[in-house]
Amino acid sequence: MKAMPLAVALVALTIVAGCGPRRLLVPVHGRVFFDGQPLAFGSVSFQGASGQPATAAIGPDGTFVLAVIGEGPGAFEGRNRVIVACYEGQRRPAAPSGGELHLGASLIPERCMSYETSGLVIDVQPGMRLPVELQLTR
Repeated sequence: MKAMPLAVALVALTIVAGCGPRRLLVPVHGRVFFDGQPLAFGSVSFQGASGQPATAAIGPDGTFVLAVIGEGPGAFEGRNRVIVACYEGQRRPAAPSGGELHLGASLIPERCMSYETSGLVIDVQPGMRLPVELQLTR
């Protein structure tokens, strides 16, 4: 009979251990500028040390509000590498035609679209100064 409480404890420990630590999502919004002017469309992604990136579409005034799909609004706490994409095809998304999506030419330097080359890093922390300003140049 003593085996039953031990079995229950082991099952409970396995369930709790399998869940892992819950990562903190921090609200993040900001603006993207290219050569001093607001970037009128495109997308932004913040990638933490692990897990899904936080992403957002860029509005006509350069603004964005990040969210992690399946998790909620914000970006994960900690050091985040950042990329920005802006393609001709993002200006007016084409209606689905059943074919391939053609984004066209990039309207910003290619280096901005890679975590390894963008040079953009944001330390996401509760109470951080907002809005975040991302300054891109040629």
